[in-house]
Amino acid sequence: MKLQQLYSESIKNLAPSIIEGVLRESPHTRIVKPIPPELSLLNGTIVDLGFENLGLSSEIESAIRRHFIADGVRIPNTVWKLRYLKTATTVVEQSTGNEFALPEHWMRAVLVLGEGDDYKWIGSDVRPEQIVGTSLDDYVEVKDGYIPK
Repeated sequence: MKLQQLYSESIKNLAPSIIEGVLRESPHTRIVKPIPPELSLLNGTIVDLGFENLGLSSEIESAIRRHFIADGVRIPNTVWKLRYLKTATTVVEQSTGNEFALPEHWMRAVLVLGEGDDYKWIGSDVRPEQIVGTSLDDYVEVKDGYIPK
């Protein structure tokens, strides 16, 4: 099935304003378990995939959002993809290798809320207004972001 068909099937009965809202809000999600060990940083209560933080053209960002809610987006350098399920949840599935790929730096845009009010992961490209009241002094800098000390 082509992307346009999948995309249309996913949201075809929704009003245009709802479709726009789904596309805009779909990256704010909960990742359904099981989560592969190599993606364990995504194991949190709420995950903001931060597509808008990737610094991409509006056309590419829009394509990522459309693919995400249709056939999924491939995670670079893995065998996995992320696919939105219409219920504010996302699954990690085996990639066919043919899905639209996230950029290599995708984790720098991600924000993961752990248990309570603490962040489990803060991508290095997350906007400061997304983490107001959080001090990076409480985190250790690692490749592409920050984890709690």
